[in-house]
Amino acid sequence: MLSRVRSIKPPVLGLLVCSLLSAPVQALSLRVSADRVNQGPVDASGLRLSLIAPDQPGAGLGLQLQVDSLDIAGSGYAFRGLDWRCELRPSDVATWHCAGPLRSDAGAAGELALDWRDGDSELILVRGRARLVAGIPGSAASMTLQAERLPAGWLQPLLGALWTSARFTGGTLAADLEMDFGLSPPRVEGSLRADGLGLDTTDGLIAAADLNLQGRLGLELGEQTRITTELALTGGEILFGPVYASLPAQPVQFKLGALGAGSRWALDRLLWNDPGVLSLEASASIDTQAEEPLPDLRLDLRSTRADVLTSRYLESLLASAGLPGLQVGGALQLRVDRSQSALRSLEVEPEALRIEDPGGRFALGGAGGRLHWTRSDAVQDSSIGWQSAALYGIELGAAQAQLRSVQGAIELREPLQVAMLDGQLGIDALRWRPADANPAADAAPVAASDNLALSLRLQDLDLAALSARFGWPAFSGRMSGVIPGVQYRDGVFSLDGEIAVQVFDGEVKVSALRLERPFGVAPTLGADVEVSRLDLKPLTSVFGFGEITGRLQGYIRALRLVDWEPVAFDARFETDQRAPDKRRISQRAVRDLSSVGGMGATAALQAGVMRAFENFPYARIGIACRLENHTCHMGGVSVSGSGRGYTIVEGSGLPRITVNGIQREVDWPVLVSRLRAVTEGQTLRFD
Repeated sequence: MLSRVRSIKPPVLGLLVCSLLSAPVQALSLRVSADRVNQGPVDASGLRLSLIAPDQPGAGLGLQLQVDSLDIAGSGYAFRGLDWRCELRPSDVATWHCAGPLRSDAGAAGELALDWRDGDSELILVRGRARLVAGIPGSAASMTLQAERLPAGWLQPLLGALWTSARFTGGTLAADLEMDFGLSPPRVEGSLRADGLGLDTTDGLIAAADLNLQGRLGLELGEQTRITTELALTGGEILFGPVYASLPAQPVQFKLGALGAGSRWALDRLLWNDPGVLSLEASASIDTQAEEPLPDLRLDLRSTRADVLTSRYLESLLASAGLPGLQVGGALQLRVDRSQSALRSLEVEPEALRIEDPGGRFALGGAGGRLHWTRSDAVQDSSIGWQSAALYGIELGAAQAQLRSVQGAIELREPLQVAMLDGQLGIDALRWRPADANPAADAAPVAASDNLALSLRLQDLDLAALSARFGWPAFSGRMSGVIPGVQYRDGVFSLDGEIAVQVFDGEVKVSALRLERPFGVAPTLGADVEVSRLDLKPLTSVFGFGEITGRLQGYIRALRLVDWEPVAFDARFETDQRAPDKRRISQRAVRDLSSVGGMGATAALQAGVMRAFENFPYARIGIACRLENHTCHMGGVSVSGSGRGYTIVEGSGLPRITVNGIQREVDWPVLVSRLRAVTEGQTLRFD
């Protein structure tokens, strides 16, 4: 008996199977084919159903179902060349059972069993330890699905349909789902469990490993997919962009409501609750293919354990920002409002917050209050302070800053005084505007980077304390001055104008100051320094150098330090010929300068008569160094006729002494070692 049907729609197929199963045995040798069968999202073509009479007494009917293609719309599943063969037997009144191997063009698919009763059917697929049970009512466009120990890879087509760049890398799943294809759009909901789940994306920005979760999942599979989920996560690791988290053994609550398709999604609600450590609620819009992938975001973050928050969630983020190993304690609340790819509002509320850089670059203790930045026209006043602070080991006293924000900027409402180096650091003005801030909410950004402007005042800072902190020679005296303009943009601090410091009865001026990545990797400093009328007697005494009297002037131009080590500069220092001070140089100073010039400690004092004098008159002293490519190109008050040597000290009167340098080019480390040796009173050897 042969029958062919062009197109079958449920429940016609079910009635056909029912009629085959209820026909007399003598007639059960027939074949039925259909060009196409569809039910809801299921679309099958090239179906052939065969019932074959038993070839021996007591045997069941042979059943063979072949399907050329089977597609489930919106799920990503597509099967080709399905072939299932089984022995059909009655198991009860009006109940039939058939079990046998299932194959496809891809190979063996497992053992498939069918239980049919009164038009309702149950399909059971077993492959290894995995078990999948589908319950299909005969009278409704719905089904139930139960899964046990299902490899996550089996769901890759479904994941790929929802998230094209993601793939499962491991783990097993268990689920108890109800699927209703009669609704518009079709809906899937039920419980879900995963053990050792692994996932990553093609761009490497999102990943998970050894993740355990349990909860409920809901899907609406229309033109856009709606996802609702409530999960408890335990253990495992998660990577999201620069944020890496190692989850605790105790459950972390995760809730998500999202609607979207492809690269564009709207997150109605995202909740992450790691009790006591991180409570986060957010809504956002995401477009992973856009230049601005996160144009809209509302976020509320709270933590009463900032120390655990940092170690569990923020270590990789801080390391990428140049702050590895940052120590944090206390409590923190953060609120962010971003829309149309621009920040609208930012609120930070620390409580007994402690921050300490392990490299000693900065520290903050007992921070509290509230900082509120806004783009709107409504003025927002706030106040934030600290009990203690430090910057590169320089301690700062307690302070409370009164702030005001309006139209995209935040500034001090009144000058701030901070104790520093037994004096005062005054911040007369402070104004910060982020990169995309503009007074008009719908206007284009006015700058491509953050902009911080400061006006500082230094009052009676103790130079001795500053010198001790940085390991400098013991300078004495006080430092005062006004720094009218400091700018911070693109990670660079720059100085408007110059810093003038009165020291050694003279003046040192610093201009063109630029500091890049001050708290990041390999900070870089650039500056020009001008020196005038420094009294050489106390100066040489402080540096542990032989005594010289007179006045010093000079410069260090195009100075560049990388990670606080000099890599380039053009420096020249010489005595001031206009100064009326006596010009004398001690025997030790002669030896020290000779050592720096490469002559050797006693080369300039070979004559016995010279060694009899404690000091000598001089006309001029000068030394220069242009550092590039780790080599110092040396110079003095004059250069020898051959161009190979130079004069450092030009004598005057009797006894007359001259100190020459014999090496015009000196490796910078060698010169540094010479300078260190003479200031520490060591004896140099010259090979």
